[in-house]
Parts: sequence; structure tokens; C-alpha cells
Amino acid sequence: MFRETAKHKSPVSVEDSVKTDKVISELWSWCSGVETLGMILFIILIIIGIITSIIAGFEPDGTSYYGEVKYKFNFGTFFMNLVDAAIRAFIEYCIYHVVALLIGALASITQHTKATAKLLEYQLSKGEPVDVAENEWQCKKCGSINSDYTETCACGNTKAENADIGIDNTSSQRFCENCGAELSDDASFCPSCGAKQNGKVFR
Repeated sequence: MFRETAKHKSPVSVEDSVKTDKVISELWSWCSGVETLGMILFIILIIIGIITSIIAGFEPDGTSYYGEVKYKFNFGTFFMNLVDAAIRAFIEYCIYHVVALLIGALASITQHTKATAKLLEYQLSKGEPVDVAENEWQCKKCGSINSDYTETCACGNTKAENADIGIDNTSSQRFCENCGAELSDDASFCPSCGAKQNGKVFR
């Protein structure tokens, strides 16, 4: 499973970006397997508890004339042993259930994170505009989407440096400072009004 994480392939479509890979599938399989195992062990412990409780319920009640031990069934002893077995089985099931929930949560988080990263990679590789929410900003160097409270991107570019270049994080299209006409990234003068471009205005 862990060798699969080292095999990285760039997504070729949106469907390819969001599909479940082998690692995530195995995590979901582990989740289902642990849950099933916990239920099977719970049933087995209940059956064993019933049998042992019945055996424990028969208590010695003296001996016969010929020296044979007499037994009587004590319902109280049977019930107490049965309750004890049920509690033990329930605790066992809860432990397995919690482990299954943790594995399921890990699988869900991994699936969501990978899908988001691959979808962003696909959009950047195709030159498509990336949707940025109001409480997020897009790094100009690597294209990563960061939360508004994140001051430094993973690539090292800071939020302040990103803002100094004039990117408003919603588009990579450049516009004229004077008339608003679309410009190429390396244009020094506007082809529409002829105004000199001192900076880079994005919208």
C-alpha cells in the first residue's frame, strides 16, 4: 500500500482527479474489515458467555447416599455471569468500532485531500482559471490555494509578497492600468491607448 503512494501520475481529466486510488480503496477495505471482525468477535464472545454462564449456574448441592455430588441450578449466578460476559463483549465491539471509525476518517480525509490536490494540478496544467474563495488567496509562484489566515505558502512565497505584485487571486489575466484593455504578460505599452505600463494589474 505504501509503495503506491510513491507512484505519482498527473491527472489527465477531472474524472481522473477525483477517482479513488489503490491506497484509499485499501483504507476503506481495512475500515470495513475491522468493523466486520469486531461484530464477529462480539457474537462469538456472547455465545461463549452464554455457555460458560450456564455451566457456572450449576452449583454443588451436597452429596447423595452413594457419594454422588448433587447439583442445582442457581439462576442468580447464571445471570451475573451472563451480564459480565455481555459487558466484556460490548467493550470489545466498541474498541473495534472506534478503530474502524478512525480508519474511515483517515480514508475520507486522504481521499478529499488527494482529490483537491489533483484537481488543482489538472487545472494548472491546462491553464484553466482556479476558483478562489473570498477567504483564500492563490500563490503566484506555485498556484497553491491558501487560507486567508496563512501568511506563508508552502513554496515560501508570503502573502505580502503575493499582494505586492498586484494579484487579486481571481485571475491570471493582465489588464491596462489606464483603459483596462487586456494585455499580454510582457507588454510594456497598451496596444489600445498606448499608455506605458508601470506595474501589473490583474482582475
